[in-house]
Amino acid sequence: CRWMPVVSPDRPGGQAGMSVGNREHRPLVTGTGRFVDDIRLDGLLHMKVLRSPHAHARIVSIDTRAAAALPGVVAVITGPEARQLAGPLPTMSNAIPDLKIPAHHLLAVDSVHFAGEGVAAVVATDAWLASDALEHIEVQYEPLPAVLDPEKAMEPESPVLHEELGSNVAY
Repeated sequence: CRWMPVVSPDRPGGQAGMSVGNREHRPLVTGTGRFVDDIRLDGLLHMKVLRSPHAHARIVSIDTRAAAALPGVVAVITGPEARQLAGPLPTMSNAIPDLKIPAHHLLAVDSVHFAGEGVAAVVATDAWLASDALEHIEVQYEPLPAVLDPEKAMEPESPVLHEELGSNVAY
C-alpha cells in the first residue's frame, strides 16, 4: 500500500510528492489485520448502552424486564443500580473557589442532561444479543426545556440543567 504525503525536501528519503511505502497498511487493506474486536476469550461478555434521545428530560420509568428475560442476557443495569454499585465518577478538582460541579454517574439516575446520555446498560454473551436486548427496554421520558445557546443558558430565566446547583453558571 502506498500513499502520497507532502514531505519536506530536507527530510531524509523524500521530496515533496514522492511515494512512500507504508508497511502497517498492508494487513488493513488485505483484510488480514487483527483488531481488539477479533479477540475471543472464554467467558467474554459484551455490553451495550441505551442512550437518551433527549437533550434534557426527566426519566419517568424504565422497564427492563423483557430485556433481562432474553436468553444470553447476563445483566441489565439502570442508573439507580449503577449508582449503588459505583457512586459518582471523579471530576476535576475544585481549583476555582466558586466552581459548581454536578455529580456525574455511570448512567443517568433521575434525568438526562444531554442527548446520548446513557440510561441503561445490557451485558450479554454476544454483541448482537446485547444490541437486540436494548430494543426491549422501555423508557418513558418527560421532556424538559433545553437551551442550546450557552449565552442564553446563563440568563436567570433559562431552564436549569442541574437543579441541585441552582443555575447554569458553573463559576
